[in-house]
Parts: sequence; C-alpha cells; structure tokens
Amino acid sequence: MNVTQALNAAIQIIGIAAILGVGVLKFAMITPMPQDNRLQSIALHVAGAFIYTISWIAAVSFIGGIGTLISDGVFQLRPPSGPAFRWHLTAGPILYAAIVTAIFSVRSFERSQNLIKNAELQALRAKLNPHFIFNTLHTIMMLFRSDAAKAEKAMEQFSDLIRYSFHGEKQKQDSESQVSLADEWKIGKKYLELEKLRLGDNLRINTSIDENALKYLAPKLLLQPLIENAIIHGASGREDGTELRISIKNKAGRINIAIENGCMAIENSHISGLGLKAVNAGLENLFGSHFRMTSEITKIGTYSVEIEMPANEVSG
Repeated sequence: MNVTQALNAAIQIIGIAAILGVGVLKFAMITPMPQDNRLQSIALHVAGAFIYTISWIAAVSFIGGIGTLISDGVFQLRPPSGPAFRWHLTAGPILYAAIVTAIFSVRSFERSQNLIKNAELQALRAKLNPHFIFNTLHTIMMLFRSDAAKAEKAMEQFSDLIRYSFHGEKQKQDSESQVSLADEWKIGKKYLELEKLRLGDNLRINTSIDENALKYLAPKLLLQPLIENAIIHGASGREDGTELRISIKNKAGRINIAIENGCMAIENSHISGLGLKAVNAGLENLFGSHFRMTSEITKIGTYSVEIEMPANEVSG
C-alpha cells in the first residue's frame, strides 16, 4: 500500500468513525446522567460502546467492499484483520467514551448554570413575598377600620393568594416555577378583587383576554407583581384613580401581555423594582433569551409593561 492509498484508507476510517459519532452524540444527549442513575447509565453506554465499535468495523468492511467492486468488478467485504482489527476493537470504545464524556460535561455545565439561575430566582422571590404580604396586610387593616364585611372578603382573597404564592416551596423547582397562564390569570383576578375592595371606584379595570392564550406555559408569579406595580404607579397615586388595562393575546405563536394605566406624568423613564426583577428572572429562567419585556412611565402620564414570550405547551 502506497502513501496515497494509506491516506485514503485513514480518511475513510476516520470519516466513518465521525459519522457514527453523530449518533453517539444524540444518544448521549438523551440518556440519564451518571449522577441520576449510575447503573442504568453504565449499562446503556457499555452496550452503546459495543454497538458503536461493531458498527464501525462493519462500515469499514462495507466501504472496503465498495472499493473492491470499483477496482475489480466484484463486491467482497474486506474487514480489518490482525493488528488493524485489534486497533478497531481498542479505539472504538475509547472514541465512544470520549464523545460521551464531552457531552456529559456540557450537560453538567448547563445543569449547574440552571441551578444557579434557580437559586437567584428563589432569592428574589424570598424578598418579594414579604413585600407582597406586607402591602396586602396593610390593605386589609385599612378595610377593617372602614368596612368589616369587605375586610372579611379581603381575608379570603388574601388566603388564596398566600396558598398560591407559597404552594410547592418544598417541591422540585421545575414543578413549582412553571404554571399555565390560566393559573396566573386566576390569581391575578383575585389580587384585582382585593385591590378593588380597597380602592373602590378609583380602580377601573378593563381586560381583553384571549382564552386560547391561557393554556400556555408561564413562570409562576408573573402577573400579580406586574398588576401590583401598575396599581402603585396609578390608582394609589392619583386622587381620581385610574383605568387599568390588561391584555393577554396569542399572536402567531407568541404570547403578548400588556398592562397599562394612567399615572403621574414624568419624563420618559424605564422603571425597575423588586417585582419587575423577579418577573424578568422568572422569564429568563423559563425561556432563556426568547422573550422580551419592556416597562416605562412616559411623560404623557402612562405606566406600561409589555411582555412577549413563546407559546409553549405546559408539560405533564
């Protein structure tokens, strides 16, 4: 065998190994991580390494047969023999292990990043919940001074909000953080009812809700902090109150949420706060970079928050 033939043979062998490696890569992406189920992972990849090695030898033999057919006019399998065969038996499992190890490293890094994001989100929510509870209890105390019946109804609404806010704290992070927009809107309406008891005619509510949009995935505690911010900047700060406009639409596979109301006019300004930071963190944790959120108070006296996010189905 001359240098050219040896080079062509090497290219064929490496090329086949690389093509089969794509299958190994996809397999490694869907199999359990060793830390999740060590015995199952080991068993699957021992079998995978065997199949990869045998498939590599078979493919090399088949390609050799194609070469024989082209040169001699007769198809004849040409499996590697002697040292070449032993080299394939050794190199196959090593290549397989290298690919799987690389994929597991990537998956472990992604998992650690998700854990960090989840921890940051939990820290924000830990700060947000006492803030929300204090504001709501203040509302109920004011009602007790003026209307005991309204205060009793407000306590019922508050207990529902608390159950929703803290439900699942001891469950897994994924199941606790991902809900449907229908769940979010249900708790958002309860919060609106609570604030309506406090503000009366000073809070005028106008909603435009696409029921088809409510079946899709949302981070937990998405709407309530946004509604609370709108009321703080609007009805709570104006003697004549304000009209709160809430829109949830499904447009071409994207969920659009808009919350807007009148407020004290100031220079055009982006706004931020604990509630908005928690909402943004929840969206980023769930959708990565595939969402858009803007918030501002304009010089013409309008508070607005707009969110555009993917229309993803709720799993399980």
